Amino acid sequence: MIPAILLLAACSDFFLGDEPNLVLPRDTSAPGCACEGSDCPCSTARDDENGRWYLFSWPMALTWADARVFCRDRPDGDLAVLASEGEPERVFATASDRYEVDDPWWLGLTDTAAEGTWTWVDDTPLAPDAPWADGEPSDLEQVDCAALRLTATGMAWEDDDCDVPAYFVCEGPL
Repeated sequence: MIPAILLLAACSDFFLGDEPNLVLPRDTSAPGCACEGSDCPCSTARDDENGRWYLFSWPMALTWADARVFCRDRPDGDLAVLASEGEPERVFATASDRYEVDDPWWLGLTDTAAEGTWTWVDDTPLAPDAPWADGEPSDLEQVDCAALRLTATGMAWEDDDCDVPAYFVCEGPL
C-alpha cells in the first residue's frame, strides 16, 4: 500500500494516511494555501519524505497557464513536478482518497517548446517510464499540457488542451 501524503488541513479537515479521517485542527497558515474559512478552494498536503508541500485546487479549475500563475503566487510554488521516485504514486494516493474519479489535474509538464518533447517546468528530465495512459501522449497539436487523471483502476497521465480549465496540483518546498 502506498502511503498518502499528510493533508495539512488548511482547507480540509482530514488526515490521509494510515488512519484515514482523523480530524486535525484547521490551519489556514499552512504553506501554499492563501485562503481562509470553510469555503477555501483548496487543500494542502505535505510530503515529509521529499520535503514538499502540495496544493490540490478542487473545486477551482483554471487553464494550464492560469494555474501556473496561481501556483507561482504561492511560496516558492509552481505546478507540480512529479519526478521523484514514488512521488506520482503518493500524490495519486492523496488525490484519489479525496477527489472524484475521472477528474483531470494539471501537472507542471508540457511540450509547448517542442512538440513531442515533454519537459517539467523546472527542467527536470521526464522519466522514460512516466505513467502515461494508453495512447498518450497523443502529440496532437493544441494538446500540449499534461494532466493526471484519476481512474477507477489507478492513475494515468494524458496530454490535454492547455486552454481548457482543469483542476491542478501546485508544489513547493517545505
